[in-house]
Amino acid sequence: MIGNLLRGLGSVSIFVLAAVLLFAYANLPDQVLVLMSETGEPLQYIPKNLFFYAMLSASAVINIALIYLARLVKSSQHFKSMKGWIWILVMMVNMFLMISITFISILNGEENFDYSNFGYLVYVGLGFLVLWVAGATIRYLAIKISLNVEH
Repeated sequence: MIGNLLRGLGSVSIFVLAAVLLFAYANLPDQVLVLMSETGEPLQYIPKNLFFYAMLSASAVINIALIYLARLVKSSQHFKSMKGWIWILVMMVNMFLMISITFISILNGEENFDYSNFGYLVYVGLGFLVLWVAGATIRYLAIKISLNVEH
């Protein structure tokens, strides 16, 4: 039951990521600022189409790889319970990508927005990914230990 809920939420996060990317694409200027100096001076711009297709490609590759991993885990008799963890990872990676895309969109916006108040969310997203890796590692080791105890 919970596995199906996580799978559904993971699938929804893929569609929300696509919506965020399309919304950002519609609002970005022709040249997208992607790198700034520490003093706030622009250092590197890329074309809007390149940003869009690079993010779309990266999102697709990441999500396809994670869904494939979830299917591999599901087919494993011993590690079937890790499937929920994979779907949580899908949601967290998509959330991180949404935050990053939104940050770039705000950075390139025409209004005077203090984006420094928003930048910490990128680090929060990375922190959640680190917590996932730690939790999944502990879960994996617990499964491995219980398999060794049974045999």
